[in-house]
Amino acid sequence: MRTRLALAFIASVSHVCTAASAAETIDAVADAYVDVRLSRDPMSGIASGLVDPGAALLPDRSPEALARFDAREDAIAHRLEKIDPASLSMPVQRARYETLRELIEAEKGLRICRRAYWNVSHMQGWQIGLAAFAASQPVATGAQRAHALTMWAGLPRFVDIEIANLREGLGRGYSVPRPVVERVLQQLDKALSAPADQAVLLSPAARASDATFASALRAQYDGATRPALVRYRDFLRSEYLPKARETLGLSALPDGRACYEAHLRAYTTLDRDAQGVFELGRKTVAANMAEVAQIGRDRLGATDFADTIRKTNAAGDNRFASEGDLLSFLRSAVARGREKSARLFAAPVDQAITVEPLPTFQRGSGIPSHYQPSPDPGTPATYRAASEQWAQTSRGDAEVTAMHEAAPGHHLQTVLARRLATPDRLSRIAGNAAYFEGWGRYGEALAEEADAYVTPYARVARRVWPGRGMVADPGLHVFGWTRAEAVALIVESGRFGPAEADAMVDRIAAMPGQMTAYDSGALEIVALRREAERVLGSRFDLQRFHGQVLDGGAVPLALLRTRVMHWIKQEATR
Repeated sequence: MRTRLALAFIASVSHVCTAASAAETIDAVADAYVDVRLSRDPMSGIASGLVDPGAALLPDRSPEALARFDAREDAIAHRLEKIDPASLSMPVQRARYETLRELIEAEKGLRICRRAYWNVSHMQGWQIGLAAFAASQPVATGAQRAHALTMWAGLPRFVDIEIANLREGLGRGYSVPRPVVERVLQQLDKALSAPADQAVLLSPAARASDATFASALRAQYDGATRPALVRYRDFLRSEYLPKARETLGLSALPDGRACYEAHLRAYTTLDRDAQGVFELGRKTVAANMAEVAQIGRDRLGATDFADTIRKTNAAGDNRFASEGDLLSFLRSAVARGREKSARLFAAPVDQAITVEPLPTFQRGSGIPSHYQPSPDPGTPATYRAASEQWAQTSRGDAEVTAMHEAAPGHHLQTVLARRLATPDRLSRIAGNAAYFEGWGRYGEALAEEADAYVTPYARVARRVWPGRGMVADPGLHVFGWTRAEAVALIVESGRFGPAEADAMVDRIAAMPGQMTAYDSGALEIVALRREAERVLGSRFDLQRFHGQVLDGGAVPLALLRTRVMHWIKQEATR
């Protein structure tokens, strides 16, 4: 008897030690992955607080550096393969393993795209990221100002590497669509033609109370930085644009179909192929159109979907009188969304958010309204509104977008994510568009549930668009859709006119797969909530459900489902 007890004790200790060892291993592998990711793009860690903005460096995208990063990532993947997930007894460790596996598999899958060969984008291009960074780059101390000079001194080399990569790409059959290049050129022309005191990359000089630093940065800008930007702009115009592809779809590039499927996996974290996304999108659009038609019959005396859209868009009280009118409306909507949705969550949102128009050089270039987080809880986040489009924007559309970007959408989710019970380096950089944008889309519906909309047209606006991105995106990239076909689908929704739809098509062309993420995530969150409500009935608690969706961080959708289903089972037996 004593022997059996002793053996049982040894076995239990061995299991505990093995689990502890595995946990330590997954933590070490996760940290190594974060190190590689931050070294590949140091500026990517600024928003998460993992990289000090005052010590940021420009990324090295030379072929040699990219090869080194891939090799380091392969080594981390090999270490991960040696871990038996069954040995990870703690849920947080298992979640870390699943998240890391998804991130690595998605990034390795994207290698087939050879993105460095066609890295030109008016949506996510480096010219956008560097301008946003310059606007907030810390220059309060002498050390920070010295580092700023060092960092921006590296821009000419960075630009020359970008040009070399794009030249190599052209020789290998890679390019982006002409309209995307033209939109980037528009941004660069605006940035370069701005007066010196408005130059986006000279923002640090304007914010520093140091004449010597300001003079040095200006001299550096005039002597090296601006000439590098001009060199890049001229290369795009004279050499790249004539060779840019006329087609919009990714299938025109080498391994284009496989590349698109890799983008789908990276954006959605799902093994759902282009055909599956396309069919689910069409089904979702049909259901939404039927619901909108019913709202139109009940509230507007409309006969069908198209008549509902006509009546909604023709309503005089659904339009703005000026850009200032739109911005004022958005500020009220953001405040109202935050106040009205507070009761749906256990924790309050304690970081402010401001509403500002797009920077001058981005206005009119196709950049949509978007959320800019602030890693410092004491500094407000920003909702950047495409307010220059005020004449084409309806009040219903503006209100829905405000709820998506602020609260209960992106801003709420971002602020609450900082309070995770188990914060770690991986959770601070891990994320996926399906979770982020899925929550934003879900937030649009929550705002209606919280009675946060004041315009009656928001009920229509929030239903006419979902699902269409899942149709237009693979339609363009895989199924041979023309621009006209995609524009027609977008305009049919009533939320966008022809010019806006044209910009949306170029956005889809520049960001293959991204438009499918919104509803991939939202449909999953809604499905999980419906399952929880079905099983738990009167015991369903919306605050607790939201806690389960949010408190685990931005996890892959499969892991989110596992987490929530486990919670439902626990709640059912309480």
